[in-house]
Amino acid sequence: MPPYRILFVCHGNVFRSAFAHHRLLALLKDGHAGPVSVRSAGTKARPGEPSPAIVLEGARAYGLDLGGHTSTLLTRDLLDWATHIYAMENDMVEDIRTMCPGAAERTQLLGTLDPHGGDGQIPDVGGDGAPEASVALRFARIDRLLRTLIDRELPPQAP
Repeated sequence: MPPYRILFVCHGNVFRSAFAHHRLLALLKDGHAGPVSVRSAGTKARPGEPSPAIVLEGARAYGLDLGGHTSTLLTRDLLDWATHIYAMENDMVEDIRTMCPGAAERTQLLGTLDPHGGDGQIPDVGGDGAPEASVALRFARIDRLLRTLIDRELPPQAP
C-alpha cells in the first residue's frame, strides 16, 4: 500500500473534493511524485450522486472528465485508511473529529497550504459572482494548492 493515502473531504463530494481527488491523480500521472493513493468523500454526500454540469464543465478546463465520478459518503473506514486528510472548510474538520477523534492529527484544511495565507477554507460556490466564475476560482485555487502539496509534502518519484 502506498505510504501516502490522501483523502479529500467536502460536503457533497461532487465539487471541491471530487475535483481535488481527480486533479491530484492527473498531476501524479505526470510523474510529479512517488507512490500515492487518493480518494475523496463528503460529510453530507448522497452516495452515487453525479457532479453537476457546471462542475463537469469547469473540470474540462483542466483536462478532467468527472462524468464517471459519483459521490461517496465519508466513513470511519475512509478516515482510518487515510494518512493525510484535507478538508475544505472548518465544519468538515469538526465532522471528522467527531466521527474519528484519532483522525484529527492527520487532518488539515487544504487551504492552509496557501503561501499567501488566509483562513485556509475553500468555500462552496456562491456569494462571489456568477456560478461559472465561482467554480473557476475554486478550481484554480485548488489546482495551485495541489501543486504546493506535491512540492512540499509528497515523496519525489523514484528515478
